[in-house]
Formats: sequence, C-alpha cells, structure tokens
Amino acid sequence: MGKTIIIALRYEESSWKQTWDCISKCGCPVIIADRNGMGNMAQAFNKAYQENEVVIYKYDYIWFVTNIVFNSDILPKMEQELDNSFCSAIHPSFESDHLFCRKDGSDIAKIVPFVEFTAPLIRRSLFDKFPLDERMPYWGHDLDWGYRINQASYKIAVHHGCEIQHTYIRNNESQEDITLMRKKNRKLWDKHTTQVIIEKYGENWREKLQYHGR
Repeated sequence: MGKTIIIALRYEESSWKQTWDCISKCGCPVIIADRNGMGNMAQAFNKAYQENEVVIYKYDYIWFVTNIVFNSDILPKMEQELDNSFCSAIHPSFESDHLFCRKDGSDIAKIVPFVEFTAPLIRRSLFDKFPLDERMPYWGHDLDWGYRINQASYKIAVHHGCEIQHTYIRNNESQEDITLMRKKNRKLWDKHTTQVIIEKYGENWREKLQYHGR
C-alpha cells in the first residue's frame, strides 16, 4: 500500500493529456474530480473526497493535482518532507503570483501563510477536518483554507527543491472554446471572489490573510 492517493481535477482542454501522462508515471491510485467544465473547483475536490472516503482512508497523503506538468520524482521528495517534518501540507514551487511559492534555489521546504490549490500534498487526516470552503470561488479558497489551517496551528510549506510547470488561465494562449470560456468566466468572477472574502474576513482581508499577490 502506497502513502499517497491522487485526486486529479479533470480539464477538457487537449493539453490535459500532458498532466495525465505525468500522473500515470507516479504509480499512485487516482480519483478524478470533475467540475463539468467550469464548475467550482472546491466543490469538485470536496465531492471527489467525500464519494471515495472508504478508499482514501487507506492512505496517509492526498495529492491534489490540477493542470500541471511535472517529473514524477518530486512526489517522493514531498512525501519524505511530510514524513520527517511537522508540516501538514506541502506544495512544489512554480512561477506563482506569490513570490514565496517560487523556486528560490534553496532546495528546502519553507513555511508559508498559504499555497494555491494547484498541486498541494496534504495529510489525509487534515483534509478530513478542513475541506475547502465551497462558497469561495477561484483564488478565494486558497487564502481561506490557508488561514483556517494556520488558525488551527497547522503548518503549510513550499518545497523549493520540487518544481512544477503551471500556466494561469489568463496566460493560456489556447484558442480552444473551453479555454476562451474559462478566461471570460475568470474575469467575471474576480470581483465576486473579493466580495465573498470581504464578507467573511472584513475590509482588512489582505492583511489578515497575508495576501500580497495580484
């Protein structure tokens, strides 16, 4: 029995085959989270977890994977970090909007206030206690989950010795219909995301959630 089970968010773009090829080389069991094109990511991940709890409970870690490309050797490195540290979640580095998520040449894991839900490896017991808030659209659930974890005295880290490739939807040059629709949808929901965060955390949410990104 392995340590990790993967919950992969399915994308309708043809480029998702690259992600699937990477996942297939990990040798882990995989559960597909389906958001039906442009649905709520938090809801898709939570549903995949809830519907497969009996299987997931056999594993120590869950790796939530979105539309990324990676070398399979990063998973054992992240597993080892969780095995030997007090962290409860760890994320590989990548060209993120958040500077603390970018590779810094240190080859070590560093504590951060939050990570994007692009490819976090999480202790199964932690996600069981702290699922994603489905009211939070798009980037809102990243901040919200990180804040709730920190408030409960758990720690999140970014492993600068592990790296993935990820393209934000705003930078995706694909002309596929689903990509163009997701781009449009992302802009429409940006303002709403901020409003939902303000409703939950107040006008000083940036300071409270330690958000210094875009």
